[in-house]
Amino acid sequence: MNSVNETASKVIAVLDTLGISRAHLVAWASADWGGLVARHANRFATLTLAFPAMRLGTPDVIGLPTLSFASDQGNGPVNTRRLMERAPQAKTVIFEGYHAPLWNDLIADNARRIEKETRAHLASHPIPVVSLAAGPGRVGDIHYTVEGAGVEGAGPPVVLMPIGLVPSQWGPVRESLARDYCVISLGGAPLGMVATLEARAQSGYGAIIHRLIDEAAPAADSKMLEVGCGHGPLVRPLAARRAAGPPITGIDINAYLLDEGRALAQAQGLAKAIDFRYANAHALPFADDSFDVVFCSTVMEEGHADRMLAEMARVIRPGGRVVVAVRAVDMPWWVNLEEDAAIRRTLNELAPKTSSGAGPDGCADASLYRRVMQAGFEHVRMRLQLAVYAGDARALEVRERLLAMLQGDELERAAAAIANAEKAGSFFIAEPFHAAIGHTATGVQPGH
Repeated sequence: MNSVNETASKVIAVLDTLGISRAHLVAWASADWGGLVARHANRFATLTLAFPAMRLGTPDVIGLPTLSFASDQGNGPVNTRRLMERAPQAKTVIFEGYHAPLWNDLIADNARRIEKETRAHLASHPIPVVSLAAGPGRVGDIHYTVEGAGVEGAGPPVVLMPIGLVPSQWGPVRESLARDYCVISLGGAPLGMVATLEARAQSGYGAIIHRLIDEAAPAADSKMLEVGCGHGPLVRPLAARRAAGPPITGIDINAYLLDEGRALAQAQGLAKAIDFRYANAHALPFADDSFDVVFCSTVMEEGHADRMLAEMARVIRPGGRVVVAVRAVDMPWWVNLEEDAAIRRTLNELAPKTSSGAGPDGCADASLYRRVMQAGFEHVRMRLQLAVYAGDARALEVRERLLAMLQGDELERAAAAIANAEKAGSFFIAEPFHAAIGHTATGVQPGH
């Protein structure tokens, strides 16, 4: 909970800097808003949650007037149940038959109804108007943008937290609210999926991806491309350890994550070492034979995997290498608990459900190896990798995802078993990934 409370303190520092004593709060991840609701509820008039992730930092009691938008698919019912247990007075708007993976444009898809319900919710709990200079700003490692009527951001203040991997974030709803409210949109490394992806990259997951890239042995002057770089949690450490060489190129279709990546690279003095570009992995905007090494991690699940591999093969020079990794939904996880074998089996069965799986044309299984060879890569090295999470933020995140899927006696037993294993220092979670390293054709057997 310390990190949750630290995040809350950073958000309060932004409000204090802007002179906002009370605001409406609109959010997604409980790690962003949980500490605020638990410790600073007097600073907020309402809470609005969009397809919420009720995991880290979810308070036991939510006393604020609460509106929630939810899907009846995937983890939607689980999150709705957890919310209603803590805020039985909350109003929940269910989008029936709507699947809400993290990368969907959730708000834009449902903008009209979300805007209507949100406006009614905010209007029923009026707060004083503020007037702030419109534009961007930063307090510590949180950045913000103020929007509102006229040159001054005038209106009752509404704080918008990041929402998943949603490309346009709050999009049309934000634009509409800004006509009548002072809208403060927050971002930065401590918030939303940026915080989650940073924690993953600094865990056993990041370690296995960097080992795979090292195994591909890029030269110091290699031209490198990351397909689906997001905000750059993998490419920034690579760029930081390169003493020279051309900038590493990172492409993604998520403009929100690219903006976050540029800001983080700038803050770390890596702005010239990474070239972030908006591009689609299905049609890379590069000439044939442009790169020596291309890597792509947990991206081929979300699009057309074979088309992505064909594009990667096209832009790699003869003798160049590709490094790809995908989630292994066809493999079991391992949650290391000794004292309760039945609960261990339950958690091991549930663990794969905490990941996002794959789209209809995506790849999240052992077909990766066949696909890489069919794309024309040679001398393919196949790797089944286990990312081990122990005593870090990623372990905490996955643990909370698992516990969120349980209730009653199973929840109590699992929480007790995990607490005892953590106390003994033996608790860890291992997540499987399929990975491959392939070479483009040269007619010569690689020497490594």
